[in-house]
Amino acid sequence: MLIAEERQQYMEDVSHVAEFLHELFHQDRINFGAYGDTMYYLYFHLVPKYKDGFEWGDVFAMDPHEVMLAHEEYNELTDRYDPCE
Repeated sequence: MLIAEERQQYMEDVSHVAEFLHELFHQDRINFGAYGDTMYYLYFHLVPKYKDGFEWGDVFAMDPHEVMLAHEEYNELTDRYDPCE
């Protein structure tokens, strides 16, 4: 178990990642999925969602083979982001 300060910092980190995703993708909403049934750790999926887009109004599918952008397109998005700004 995490102590209160660690939990707070963890959620702050998750929030920063969500802000970063919004800067890159300008989504209408973001789905936060936390899982840990069979593992001894907690992790989040942060999934940008768009009105009238793929899976809008539904739980996101966890299909690791589904690719929305080419690798180069992801690189182009992240290359524009300067974490020091």
